[in-house]
Amino acid sequence: MGYYADTQLDFTALHDLAALYAEMGEPMPAKYPLYGRDAHRTRAGVHADGLKKFWWIYAPFNRPALLGRPQEVSLTKGSGRAWLIFLIRQHLGIDLPKNQPSVIAI
Repeated sequence: MGYYADTQLDFTALHDLAALYAEMGEPMPAKYPLYGRDAHRTRAGVHADGLKKFWWIYAPFNRPALLGRPQEVSLTKGSGRAWLIFLIRQHLGIDLPKNQPSVIAI
């Protein structure tokens, strides 16, 4: 990802290519690297908390900047408050503390 020191490659173009393949009836496998549906999805609650505090530990590179795709999280029965806070911040731009009554209620 840093091989070309003088030129920043546009990896976001791969998103259009993946979409084209899907339109042609050949979607990327869900866990396919970089552009599969679940390639950047995590389900563990500890990872959501880690992404908030130290994203570079849980993500090998800045996915949104390099690929034009967000880090994705899935809510499950064991997600916890950190997960919910991560999703709220990602989709609404609101940063809530873990002890926020509305977060606890949800």
